[in-house]
Amino acid sequence: MRTIDQCAELFKQQDPDTKVTKTYIRTMVLENKIPHVVCGNKYLVNLDKLIEYFSGVEEKPEPKPEKRVKIRRMIV
Repeated sequence: MRTIDQCAELFKQQDPDTKVTKTYIRTMVLENKIPHVVCGNKYLVNLDKLIEYFSGVEEKPEPKPEKRVKIRRMIV
């Protein structure tokens, strides 16, 4: 788990001409496109999942079961 700044710096070290910026990673986090954890006021990103996302291997999230709401009977 890395901060957004650390992830952007890692991409910059691997490829100095990269177009992946801190702002772009932050936008993807806020749009829930990549898995992350909020720790205080920091967003921690799973670096392996971020690299998979950019390589095109995207994991489809499991569908969440629907919550069923019971309808209560009204006594008139």
